[in-house]
Amino acid sequence: MKTIVLATKNKNKAREIAEMLNHQYKVLTMEDVGFSDDIQEDGLNFKENADIKARALYRHLKGQDVMIMGDDSGLVVDILEGAPGIYSARYAGEPVDDRRNNQKLLKELEGFSKNERKAHFVCVLSLIDGKTGKIYHAEGRVTGFIGEREMGEGGFGYDPVFMITEDRSFAQLSSEEKNRISHRGEAIKKAKNILKVF
Repeated sequence: MKTIVLATKNKNKAREIAEMLNHQYKVLTMEDVGFSDDIQEDGLNFKENADIKARALYRHLKGQDVMIMGDDSGLVVDILEGAPGIYSARYAGEPVDDRRNNQKLLKELEGFSKNERKAHFVCVLSLIDGKTGKIYHAEGRVTGFIGEREMGEGGFGYDPVFMITEDRSFAQLSSEEKNRISHRGEAIKKAKNILKVF
């Protein structure tokens, strides 16, 4: 079984990606391969940050028969001029706290109509072949709107406030439903074609 090493410490993300790939690959986090450095994400967009993560891990694993996957994803709210965007994880500051991020976003959007609360999730994947150093990209996005309160217990991040239909947030979907339609699911679908050559 081929191995994919993710440039993340997030076990939730690793589990989600393994599910999306139908467990056809061994999916590891960077901690699983002994890489615990803090990666400075100072890119200006999702693609640059995904590249920064993947390249940092590639330097650690160069020459190994693995596929390295860096991903950067976030929530883009049109009326907030693209915020939280690349700062999605740290929107409410350090330490990273999903609940505080959601509360801050809901506060920022108080008084705006549903039509003004349009939003989309973006996910950009940077994949680097550990043996050749060749880099590939895949992008996915899903559109919805920000609800007026948190709904649902599933998922993580902004899932409880991101409405995919009038009455269902991402956090109310089963992991199968979410994986089928999410921005990460869309990017992974495109990445499957890249992984076929690996």
